[in-house]
Amino acid sequence: MTGLRALDLADAERLRPLLDEPAPAVVRETTAALLPSAKQLPADWLLERTGSERPRHVRVAAFRLLDAHGGVVALRAAVRLLEDPEVKLRTWAGQSLCSAGIRRRRRGGG
Repeated sequence: MTGLRALDLADAERLRPLLDEPAPAVVRETTAALLPSAKQLPADWLLERTGSERPRHVRVAAFRLLDAHGGVVALRAAVRLLEDPEVKLRTWAGQSLCSAGIRRRRRGGG
C-alpha cells in the first residue's frame, strides 16, 4: 500500500473495498493512499460509511475522504457525524463545520 502511495498509482475503484476491512491498519493505509483521489470515490457510498453502525475506523476513514472531497459533501458528512456516539468524531465534525463558518447550536435552545 505504501508503495502505491509513493508512486501515486492508487486505483480508487480497486482499493475502495479495502475501506470496509475489519483491520483498522488496512483501512488507515487505504485511506492515505486514496486521499489524493478522494473525489473519484462516490460521495453517497462514503456517506453510508459514516453511520454509527459502522466501526469507528471506517467512519473516520469515510469522513477523512469526504473532507478531502470538500464542498457540500464534506459539510453533509460533518453534520451527520455531529450525532456520532464517539466524542472525538463529534468534536472533529464540529470543528470542520466551524472552519467552514457554520456554528452548531446547542441543544435546548442555547
